[in-house]
Amino acid sequence: MNTQTTLQTPVWRLRGLSNDAGFLKLDEGFLTFETAKGTQFHCNLSEIQDVKWSWYNFNCAFKLKAAGTKYRFSFARPNGAAAAWSPVGAAIGVFALGKASKTGKAWRVELDSQVKA
Repeated sequence: MNTQTTLQTPVWRLRGLSNDAGFLKLDEGFLTFETAKGTQFHCNLSEIQDVKWSWYNFNCAFKLKAAGTKYRFSFARPNGAAAAWSPVGAAIGVFALGKASKTGKAWRVELDSQVKA
């Protein structure tokens, strides 16, 4: 029986002085990050490594490697960043918890249980 949870939430990829608004999805053993420019990655969870949650981010941000590329994400909208973006049709089943910390905690539980350390 498959007990994996599906999560879909707005997220910002933090890249120093610029940020990319996007949509992070965990579903059926895959992690996907999409922006208005298209799919940035769609990886099997076996390709996800080094998931790190720093205490000083209060579960609002985390780092990971997807297929060897480093990413840093935030569930809280950075100052001056574009509004959250989500793909057409994504509203169905969106897992929106309202607060970045609460959303981050839900993601942390799922990533910690599904991604091998």
